[in-house]
Amino acid sequence: MSRKTIDKLANSFFLPFAFIVIYAFCGALLSLVSRKETVSIAGGYQISATAFNGIISQFQFVSLIALCYFSKWKNRYKVAYILCIISLISTLVAVFLKNIAEALPGVSFAFTYIIIVTFLRMYNNNDEIYVAELQAKQKQLEEIAYHDTLTGLPNRKMIVEQLNEMIQRAEKEHLYFSVVFIDLDNFKQINDIYGHDVGDKYLITVAKTLQKYCNDLDFVGRLGGDEFVLIIQRNLSENKIYKYVNELRKLLSDEVTINDCRSTSSASFGITSFPHDGRDAMELLKYADTAMYNAKDQGKNAISFFNQELYQCLMRKLEFERNL
Repeated sequence: MSRKTIDKLANSFFLPFAFIVIYAFCGALLSLVSRKETVSIAGGYQISATAFNGIISQFQFVSLIALCYFSKWKNRYKVAYILCIISLISTLVAVFLKNIAEALPGVSFAFTYIIIVTFLRMYNNNDEIYVAELQAKQKQLEEIAYHDTLTGLPNRKMIVEQLNEMIQRAEKEHLYFSVVFIDLDNFKQINDIYGHDVGDKYLITVAKTLQKYCNDLDFVGRLGGDEFVLIIQRNLSENKIYKYVNELRKLLSDEVTINDCRSTSSASFGITSFPHDGRDAMELLKYADTAMYNAKDQGKNAISFFNQELYQCLMRKLEFERNL
């Protein structure tokens, strides 16, 4: 039996119901033999009622423990207490009203069961608190690992993973998507003039703007510094992509007031597409970055689509600068 099946059973009502039936059946058997001295079992074999009661009590005890420990049913402890109280009351009735002295050990059994159920409940509560704390810490670590601490956006690691997932999906389903590299223009001046505190708040404002106005089907993250990435996870024509990105460009060109400091900046956008321009995450990011630098060369606050001629031109320019 797989772990998944076991967990499914533990969370279902079938398992606790089975344990409750076993417990009740054992209780009924104990009542039936309460006045007998011997009990006939399979094959006509006779055993003393005391021995039989001891065996049945053990089964009853095991079913109660199983109900509390193995079942994940939220009302399991309430039901366990009710079963124990019913056993206690029926035993007291047998002893004091029906004068069945043989039932007296059942009183101690019932009290013992209540104590054990209480300990199990305390242990389980502590265990659940520990698991909840562990899950919260794990979630916090995942947030740190996959999200930018300043803006709360997905970070470089998550962007690359998202790109890899999109590539796998696109290859299977023959889809197309685009990657937009966004770099803020003159961000260094904002830091230099107004300080890093204003610069950080400006980055947060940009992140909120992108989150608010980007399509819900798309993915936006921060690579680091003043660089952001938008993954358009829809098959749009080049014209529609341009119109979409141009609206974002206009929004990021608006004047912003932070800490009574008015600042006007803009952003340059480089766009590449899968599978036309590249077939892996790093290649797509590199080519989108190349297109973005071409937008910078056009005077900033611009949009540029990647093509191989653009890449070769940039390579020649870098080679020329190296030779100088």
